[in-house]
Formats: sequence, C-alpha cells, structure tokens
Amino acid sequence: MKTKIIQLFLLALTCSFMASCGGASDSNPPPVTEPEPQPEQEPEQEPEAEPEAEPVAFYFGNDLSYVNEMEDCGAVYKDAGSVVDPYEVIANHGGNLVRVRHWNDPYWQALITQPESVAANWKANYSGLEDVTETIRRSKAAGMEVLLDFHFSDIWADPGRQTTPRAWENDFGDEDAMAAHIYDYVTSVLTGLNDEGLMPELIQIGNESNSGMMTTQNLIIEMNDAGTGLNVSKGGQTNYSDQYVARMYNSAISAVRDISEGMTNAPRIAIHVAGADKAVAFFDKLKSIGVTDIDIAGFSFYYGWEQAPIEDVASMIATLKERHPNLDPLMLETGYLWDEENIDSLGNIIGIADPAYLPVSKQNQLKYLTDLSQAVADAGGIGVVFWEPSWVSTECRTPWGQGSSHEHVAYFDHRDGLNFHIGGQWMEVTKLSETPEAGLATTFRVDMTGQDTSAGVFIRGAFTEDTLQPMLYEGENIYSYTTHIQAAQSGSYHYAIGLKNGTRETVPSECANPEDTLNRLYTVGENGEQLVTAVWASCDVFDPQAAGPTTLTLNVDMTGVDVSGGVYVAGDLNAWTITELTQVGASAIYTISYDLAVGAEGGYYFLNGSDWGDRETIPEECVGYYDADRGFLVEEQSPQVLDLVWSSCQ
Repeated sequence: MKTKIIQLFLLALTCSFMASCGGASDSNPPPVTEPEPQPEQEPEQEPEAEPEAEPVAFYFGNDLSYVNEMEDCGAVYKDAGSVVDPYEVIANHGGNLVRVRHWNDPYWQALITQPESVAANWKANYSGLEDVTETIRRSKAAGMEVLLDFHFSDIWADPGRQTTPRAWENDFGDEDAMAAHIYDYVTSVLTGLNDEGLMPELIQIGNESNSGMMTTQNLIIEMNDAGTGLNVSKGGQTNYSDQYVARMYNSAISAVRDISEGMTNAPRIAIHVAGADKAVAFFDKLKSIGVTDIDIAGFSFYYGWEQAPIEDVASMIATLKERHPNLDPLMLETGYLWDEENIDSLGNIIGIADPAYLPVSKQNQLKYLTDLSQAVADAGGIGVVFWEPSWVSTECRTPWGQGSSHEHVAYFDHRDGLNFHIGGQWMEVTKLSETPEAGLATTFRVDMTGQDTSAGVFIRGAFTEDTLQPMLYEGENIYSYTTHIQAAQSGSYHYAIGLKNGTRETVPSECANPEDTLNRLYTVGENGEQLVTAVWASCDVFDPQAAGPTTLTLNVDMTGVDVSGGVYVAGDLNAWTITELTQVGASAIYTISYDLAVGAEGGYYFLNGSDWGDRETIPEECVGYYDADRGFLVEEQSPQVLDLVWSSCQ
C-alpha cells in the first residue's frame, strides 16, 4: 500500500527550493496544484456543527515538555542567528504535533536548590497542570496539534517506576477508589482545557506503562547526602494483577470518551509501551485483558537502548498492523545523537549510534531520522515523536545533577549559541510516496572537499521524486545516498547544500546531461550493485573506497584476574557506557567489537565489574589518553584488532 505522507503545510516549503531537475535553479517554485472544486453548500438553516478536521497524514512530533522550564532557566533559542519562539521554530521546520507530559503534583521540584543565577525565574511546578496548559496554548498558537501524556504519577513514570500520585496513595489497594480517582482527574483536567478551547487532539493514557499504571503505592523522595540533588525510590504495596491493570486503563479511557461524547473532533486515545520489540506482545496482552477501546498503539524506540536496525522496527509495525488492524501505530518517543561529548555534570542518556549512520554528526542525525520516519510511514505507522529536542544545557538542576542529559541530541547547538541545526530538518524534508525497493541498488557518492557543508548536503533527481533528500555523511568529506533504480535507466540529478535558500552545484557542461544541461547524467547498468561518484561542481571522479565505518575489535586476556563480576569496557568508543565483553569459549580471553569511522580516536579501559571503581590500572608507559587510559585510533578502512592484557602494556 502506498503511504502518502506529504503534508499540506509542506506545500509552502516545496515552493522555496524545489525547482524541477530541469529547471533553471532550485529557487524556482514548481507549479501549484489547483485545489479540487468543492460542492456547493446548502443554504444555512441552523447553526453549523463544528467542522471535522482533516486528519494529519503523518505526525512529525516533538515532546516539548521542557521548553517552558528551559526558558526560565535562561535558554535563548535561535534560528539563523535570530532569537525565536521555540514552539514557532519547531512548527516552521515542519513539526505538526507537540507531546507534553503531565504529572499530577510535581511537589518534589520545590526540594531542589537552584543556583542563584536562575532561582528567581524557576517556578517549581513544571509539568503540573498550569505549566501543561501553557504548553498546550503555545503549541496550538503555533499551529500544531497536541498529545497530552497523563503519567498518573507525581514524577516520571517508566517501566521501572509507576508510582501512585501522593494524593491517592492512601487508597492504594481499594480498586474502586483508585478507578474513581483516575476517572475524576481526567474528567477535571480535560473539562478545564476544553473550556479554554485547548482540548488536545490525542490523549496518552499512561507513560511507558509496560506492566500497568500506578502499580506501586509510594514515591519516596529524599535529599542526597551532598544536598545538591534528590534520591528517588519507591515503596509500599504493589499490584500488577490483570484485573487491576485493566481497570485503571479502562477508567481513564471511559473518562476521555465520556467528556468527548458528541464532539466532532473527539480526541483519539493512545497507550504507550517502552520498546518497539515489546509492542506486539504488549498490545496482544491488553486485548486479552479487555483493554480494547483505544485508537493508537504507541511505543518508544531508541537505537541507543534497543540497538535494532530501522528495518526491524518497520517489520514490527507491519506485524502490529496485521494483528491489530484497528490500531494506528505511532512512535511516541525516539531520539538520536549528533554529538558524543557531555558538556555538563548531568550524564547523557543516549550514547550509542547505529553503525550504519556513523560517524556521529548533525548530517547523520538528519539522515537517520529521515530514514526512520520514512520506514515508519512505509510500514503503516502514523507518525514519529522526537524526545526531547529543546532540553538544552543550562544552570538549572534536575534531581540528578546540573544541566541536560540531552544537549547532544537536541535540535539547538550548544556550540553555536543554541541555533537550530540541520538535524531538526527531518520534519520538513519532503517524503517519498514509498521507499523504492524494485530495481538495482544504486549508490550516489560525492566528494565535498573544500565546501562549507554546515547547512547539510542533499541530492535531487527523478529517483527522489524530484525532492531534495539528505545524504549520509561517511567521513572525510564524502556523502552518499542509496536507492533502487530500474536496470538500464538513465536520468538527471544534482547535489545541493542546504534545504531552503541553499546552493545547488553548477554542473560543468562536459559532464552534464545533454538533454538537461543544468544537471548531471546517471546511467544504471544491467545488473549488480551500482555506484555513481562525483566531485562537487566538477567532472572529476574519486576513489570509490568508502570512508567508513570500519570494525575495531578489542580482545583482553584476563588470566589470573577475578572475573566473577564480568569483564567490561568503557570509553569514547561507547560514549563511556560500561559495556560487557563476551568470553571466547572457555578461555581467559574476552572480546567486543565496535563499528567506528576512519579517524575515530579516544580513550578507554577495561573493568572486572560493572562499577566505575572496578577499572584496571594502566601502566604509565602505555597510557594513551586522559593521563590514565588506553587509547585507540582507527587509521584505515580495513578491520583492526587489538590484543591486550589486563593492566598491562602487553
């Protein structure tokens, strides 16, 4: 089934830099399609009902729950050097859905001592109802739809912590009372929003509720020993029974249905599971316990945690659609890094990149998110929501430290004055009707040496449906784009820098298409994989050897060392995430491999346990990085193997 996800709001975008390949320049707009004639309306005899909104073809969503807080913490968002409203800039770059979390009573925020530089503006009620209402108001003012995410907790709800709101915890164990609390609360919140004209288009019942909502009685919050943050834990009774889980879901669902009864544009209901690999089984389970009156099967997918290729996610969505045809799959959370450095005292939470999209860069964040959203659409999903593009590093503190765990993922570049960068353009890249699969695999590669590519590198031709599509950055100034083209087919194409108001290359006449002299000519062979190489604005060609990634394997001999706690490695090669090695047979050798770009370098060390204190001591003569660590350098394309000995230079 063809999946058409080009949106109405993209029409203006396509007119800004989308001349046909045979046109004079990319600044010439294509012809504007005339609107279809509308039937004449009957004479008005009574007040018209609320018009039914056209369904969004595909959600390019963003969780903006942090925006209001970040502004109070001093963040000033920019686009092309100008100060911008963060909601408006997201909408201007193609966003059409804002997800916002709601905590019943985030009382614990008042326990955090903020630095004097930000304390005066910090409100200590973020994600509470007042803050959520402001987010919804600003989102709708920017022209975007809203998904309201009820956590039914006073703090983050996730697979490991589904704590009951403090105001209801004394009724835990009384299912009637708990069901009434949920029903009354949802009714109260939505009634208030509706009275202000702020009814969300989508309602999410629970957050990452893999085992149910409010399954634990108490949230326990204590100041840490240093007095700089909070220790967060849970306690009291628990209830994971199918009856309880189903009743809590159905009580919230009933509240949404009851309040929206009779509305022309009633909100749609989603339930959310963490982990794309768990989605099919999760929604099978919901159906089996009687939770069926929902519209959207929501799930999270982060490569950094699941380490599954995009193809696996698309396959899961197709299976989910087959098993639950009444549900629309929606990726409610994803995130992907553009930088590997942590710039503040709060550790980053996404540290592993998909090997197919190395090296880590803004260009490859753009390419990854474009490919991911295309795959979701092709498989029958209705959208992708990015978490959390505006959580930049500021002086403000969280319960766990100062700064952000996401500044290396956010759309706003902390090295460039919080300017919106190209990674966020995935929302506005015009999508193909469906990724072509028939024909020969054809890769276009271009050498951009000497060019300023900070605005992004794109390709355009008949094989992109005459739209600019982002290329993959391979490293060493080489960019590539792979698609499928029918055997023996020829056509026009060109490269460009920048998506809007950018620069297309000037193709020399010697290598231009004779029938389309502004563009290059490609010709696909009769069989096998095809490769088309070029140098920007030149007829030169280059060595087609790929610039990356390549494989670096670490083998460590643990003879005589206590390995009962396992053998691990941490370093720049895995974003300083303690990662376990695999034992080679019954030997004392442990191994792990990483796909890294040519030129990648950094420090690392081994550990014989999963705590930082279990690290090896490296002799001074073989210290390579950070005055205490081993060092690695990927010097060439061929796979590299390092055979090492624990705490030794051997």
